[in-house]
Amino acid sequence: MNGLAWNNSAFANFERGEYDEALMDIAMSLDMEPENSDSYFIRGCVLETMGNYKDAITAFTNCIEFEPKCASAYYRRGNISKCIFNDYFEAICDFNEVIRIDKNNAEAYNSRALSNLSLNYYNDAICDFTKAIEILPKNATFYEGRALARLFILDYDGSIMDYSKAIDLEPEYKYSYFDRGDVKYTMQDFQGAISDYEKATEIDSMFVEAYFGIGLSKYYLKDFYSALINFKKVLEIDPNHVDALVFIEMLQLGLSST
Repeated sequence: MNGLAWNNSAFANFERGEYDEALMDIAMSLDMEPENSDSYFIRGCVLETMGNYKDAITAFTNCIEFEPKCASAYYRRGNISKCIFNDYFEAICDFNEVIRIDKNNAEAYNSRALSNLSLNYYNDAICDFTKAIEILPKNATFYEGRALARLFILDYDGSIMDYSKAIDLEPEYKYSYFDRGDVKYTMQDFQGAISDYEKATEIDSMFVEAYFGIGLSKYYLKDFYSALINFKKVLEIDPNHVDALVFIEMLQLGLSST
């Protein structure tokens, strides 16, 4: 067998979940062709899947050494830096390389945006989310990300607009309603917040934080009986929800004295 055949065998073993066998195949391939970038890339994917992240980074780095235009290696190395090690600066460097190689890689813009978001570079994040949206305008996740970034710069209307677009694209995703409800709650549009929280509970009847959001909104609308009902619903689902307990005790005390 030549290096390509060993790589093919490694990839087949990888897909079957036979990771040790895949790594042995890669070792055989590299014995024959020590500068084979594909072998290092497959090794990186296997090691990443196994949770061996440091060695995976080394493998992707080896791949890049022999194939500097391998956008996938930069992307996967960047994602490990971002998601596993919280090294957002290193991640951004890798995502920059992906974008340099492939200007239309929407996922790279999205991942760079998330890294910028984690570094509190909100305007940079908004720019990257916007670019990702330009490339893939029907990806609800990108609108979700931009909505969050806009929330951090207190652009509430822009945030609501993006959550609404995400809902148009994925109307059964409960968190878009919940997050939009949180923005409305922050704006003291409590009735609007309730509508979104209630929609989230229609999708997931066990959505604790949505019931808690309804309770808070009802409380600030001075609809204390309805607030109490929702806080009790929270406790039915999560008996250890401390904040709900506090509000229940306060409301029961107040209502009993009226």
